[in-house]
Amino acid sequence: MNRIALLSASLLLAACSGSGSARVNGTVDGTYRIDGQDARLKYCFVAKGDKPWNNQPTYMLVFTEQDASAAPRIGAITVVNTYGAALVLTAYDKSGNEYSVIGEDYHHPGLKMPQASGTGTVFLKNVSIANGEISGEAFTKPDSTMFGQKVEIDLKFKAPMPK
Repeated sequence: MNRIALLSASLLLAACSGSGSARVNGTVDGTYRIDGQDARLKYCFVAKGDKPWNNQPTYMLVFTEQDASAAPRIGAITVVNTYGAALVLTAYDKSGNEYSVIGEDYHHPGLKMPQASGTGTVFLKNVSIANGEISGEAFTKPDSTMFGQKVEIDLKFKAPMPK
């Protein structure tokens, strides 16, 4: 790898959000499909977001094929392709357990490009925080697309809240 590429990769990793603090995996089950190609997400954890949104704290819901709980930078999970298929959602509590997704980062073998980011495709419902855990469902509406590709997400999750 030449020095410029190495420097670019280092700067990208340094700029990505989320710290490498201890994280604990929860459970995830459901569908993560792009253009008819399934990816099996097996790991899920939640981390505090870097910046508030509308004066509310943000959280990063991280779903991966390989265990990424020790990843040094959450923002790099969908970029570095170390953890297989991945979906990282940044969300905030819009109004008392009504969570809204404000950022989506994808890594999926069905994508035409290696990584994609966007907003407005994934939604959350039935989100609950109790006994130090968050649970809920991440989903797309029927016939959702991103950059011309069909996206189908229906994931039920439960994970410890970050400390």
